Amino acid sequence: MVSEAMANSNQSSHSYNFVTPIKLDHNNFMVWRNQVLASIKGNGLEGFINGTNPCPDQYLDQISEASSSAQGDSRSRTENHAFAVWIRTYQLLLS
Repeated sequence: MVSEAMANSNQSSHSYNFVTPIKLDHNNFMVWRNQVLASIKGNGLEGFINGTNPCPDQYLDQISEASSSAQGDSRSRTENHAFAVWIRTYQLLLS
């Protein structure tokens, strides 16, 4: 697995360490599974596996009031930083 990646929604960067010296084969699934689950839980990433940390929206809608009330509200879309962080972390888990 990947030894290090940069991603965390609360910080600008965070290192994740995955140590899996045992490679999966036909005879060692339970040992390998326990090793992988320990790495996932130890890095606090189980929400990506069990669905409790869903993918955030890619864009955020921002509403700003127009200078004149006759013009109404102005809407714009901005990229959601949390989405980019979530995708990087998810890709780490897939590798």
